[in-house]
Amino acid sequence: MDTIENRTFDEIKVGDTASLVRTLMGEDFEVFGMWGGALISTLLGTKLPGPGTIYVEQTLRFGDR
Repeated sequence: MDTIENRTFDEIKVGDTASLVRTLMGEDFEVFGMWGGALISTLLGTKLPGPGTIYVEQTLRFGDR
């Protein structure tokens, strides 16, 4: 089992990366905006910077170009 480690804001450097791999299922398309938001929230809370992160706000906009 992987352990989750936190990084303080001062420990995050330009060029640091984090990633998640998930499989998008057919039913996920029905709630796609929230699915994408959930991935961002999960990434911030578990990978970069990690546990203890206070995730204050997120805005997602979808539309035709």
